[in-house]
Amino acid sequence: LVGRFGMDNENSTEPKKFGKWAERKGVKVIHVPRLSFQDDVIRGNPSRFQKKMFAHLQGPFLRLDIPKFVKEHGLFDMPNVCKHHVLYTDVDVIFANRITQQDVQSLSKSMGQATVSYGREYTKDHQMFNTGVMVMNVERFEQDLPKMLQQARDEEVYPLHDQQILNNYRKANDTLKEKFQLLPMHYNWKAYWGLEPSNFSQVKILHFHGPKLGSGLEAMAKCNVAAISLIPQKAAYKPHLRQGICCDRGRTAEWSVEAIHRLKAPIDDLCDIAASGSGTNTSSDEVVIKGDNNREDNFRTNKDAPLWDRLSLEESRNHLSRDCSAHPFKHCCLGQCRQEDAQLEKKDALWKLNEDREESGHLAKLTDVLDYFASNIQSESNSSCNIIFAGDSLSSDHAMGAACQLLSSGYKLTSCNTKQLGGPSYGSDGNVTCESNIYPTTAHVALENDMAKSCKKVLIMYTGIDTVAGHLRLPGNKIINDVGGIIVFNWGVHCNEENDGCIHSKLRSTILPMVKGEDGTNYKQWRFLSRETEPQHFDTIDGSYKPGEHRSQNCVPISGKVNNWRNQQVASILLNNGVSKEIQTIPLFDTLVPLWQLHHQGDCTHYCYNPFRFDVTWNGMLKALSTFETDKSENQTKVTSSDAVRAIGKVNEKE
Repeated sequence: LVGRFGMDNENSTEPKKFGKWAERKGVKVIHVPRLSFQDDVIRGNPSRFQKKMFAHLQGPFLRLDIPKFVKEHGLFDMPNVCKHHVLYTDVDVIFANRITQQDVQSLSKSMGQATVSYGREYTKDHQMFNTGVMVMNVERFEQDLPKMLQQARDEEVYPLHDQQILNNYRKANDTLKEKFQLLPMHYNWKAYWGLEPSNFSQVKILHFHGPKLGSGLEAMAKCNVAAISLIPQKAAYKPHLRQGICCDRGRTAEWSVEAIHRLKAPIDDLCDIAASGSGTNTSSDEVVIKGDNNREDNFRTNKDAPLWDRLSLEESRNHLSRDCSAHPFKHCCLGQCRQEDAQLEKKDALWKLNEDREESGHLAKLTDVLDYFASNIQSESNSSCNIIFAGDSLSSDHAMGAACQLLSSGYKLTSCNTKQLGGPSYGSDGNVTCESNIYPTTAHVALENDMAKSCKKVLIMYTGIDTVAGHLRLPGNKIINDVGGIIVFNWGVHCNEENDGCIHSKLRSTILPMVKGEDGTNYKQWRFLSRETEPQHFDTIDGSYKPGEHRSQNCVPISGKVNNWRNQQVASILLNNGVSKEIQTIPLFDTLVPLWQLHHQGDCTHYCYNPFRFDVTWNGMLKALSTFETDKSENQTKVTSSDAVRAIGKVNEKE
């Protein structure tokens, strides 16, 4: 239906370029000069008529004249056409999945004695309101239309569109309600609805009600809450943008954007349409097309572009096709959460830093860290490269993340002890056994890769922050302490009160004595790195865990001011104790603030497995290590203990 009311070619039936293009695609194009009740609409909206807002005086009412168009154009006489019902849609829809003959028959039968069936508005609640997709029994609708139009004339304020006319008529008398029926929700699906318990294959018609391409849909697809305020949008729709992010993680919106790009007309056709000249509806459409593209381009290169981006379909294909069932560790499987029984869908776990952000750049991998460490810190090339993660459960997640990356980089397990990595909820990964268990008292994985450029042997250990020194003093671990390596420690997530001294007392009794004072000489062969505590995403004002202040059990974007007090306290403690040079910091809090989507089932502290998230840590480690002096000195001595290296070899040979 192409409305031409108020245009120079109002009474013409000659198609313009857009109409010709549609006809070439097999579309029956109907040009409508005036509504059958056009005078009613003009009298009811005089200000719009005076302002020559002709599109608003016809387009929003066109569907009410469908019975008239059916008769005038013999639509029911066309071959293979249902003889009683019409399926109407607004223009801002896509047919998401094939509508079969069985679907059509089912829709017709479900109408029963009803006149019209249409759907929900903003929510999935069982409530009729939105006429953007509508099934109409044409004969019955034609009989009821005069009554609808008369009621509209009698109202104090004439309705602005047909949706008001239909809903006002439905509500006017309880006896009329049987004439109206709720449309199955999959025929008027919104991009901001949570998909569960449905799936994409069930969605028949996707209605871009509110957020559209260039007006919020892309921001919703990328779960970019901050971008919502940057995109011109009616305030009434902003809650639905947030709804699409919080309730659906942007999945339907992302799928919608991809579907639009798959289905859109060839660019040559669009250029041909744009050449139709000014003064027509198609010229304004061309402005929208340009505006969408320019807005998206400017948005993506802007410093306010989303920091994290979903992987494209092409990039995702390799990750989604991987079979993880044979992997020794479940926690190396995409989307696996800390609790063994909790997993994100693989597709929902695929996020990486946005390459359009200048600060993203190329992130180092763990193998880059090992190359640098072996070349600049360790002097014995055949010694093991040792990394200890000391802290709480987030540190054990990093130990496992390190093992995952090395296993995917060609390393093989030679020894392991995973019982202390995660507790009962960690599941079967705590019971993995290897050919040997060189360090039975300490959680670890030892790996080897003869093809590696450097660090052919790597040892990853995990300890509590209280016990790291004690583990290194154990007789069986003395060899490790002699060789040295990197200690990555963290403490903070278990401290929930800003002024209770929790962080200060812990660092003062554990890490600081290992770096300075008499104990410092025992650990001079270690490089100490402080890993920032990751942000939490609880439903509180700043995302942190606050008993009694949680608004829901969901993990959500941080809506208030981000409070990074834990990491600020650690930085102050290191500075005030004169060890800020000896202990370099791995910054990652700010970078992970937007990454709330990787939590699951109310665990808003731990992140489900995503390899790109750990790249932030490895990149920070490489930058921190580069600040250390690599020349031999009294305070920073390279590892040169041949005895220790030989001892490592003997232990390995014995095992």
